[in-house]
Amino acid sequence: MKWIATLLALVTSGVPATACVKDALRLTTKQAVPVEIFARLEPITVSQPFDLTLTLCDAPPGGIGRIEVDAWMPKHKHGMNYSPSVQQAAAGHYDVSNMVFHMPGLWQLRVSLAVEDQRSTHLLDITVK
Repeated sequence: MKWIATLLALVTSGVPATACVKDALRLTTKQAVPVEIFARLEPITVSQPFDLTLTLCDAPPGGIGRIEVDAWMPKHKHGMNYSPSVQQAAAGHYDVSNMVFHMPGLWQLRVSLAVEDQRSTHLLDITVK
């Protein structure tokens, strides 16, 4: 599975951050893992690499076992053509590089976490023009 997370200048559909992070977009999840994830995205140009920063709020004391980042185009049923790189920058902060949205349209940023014995997926819809 390819990892993806690229964005264009317009980002739509995101929930503003709460006290944990300011000026970032909150990813949503319907799963019971008690971690909130916020993303800060660089402006996105189609077919050009971009970076993003993820901040995890209320992470468990044992930390995150694994974090994976991917992107998907729901209407076209495909992901990115590139594999992003995820690096932990500090406790609860991750830098994601080499994200490329190779076509305009609706993309879904997907962040998967392994927390202790639970796994959760957090989503953010992004429209690339």
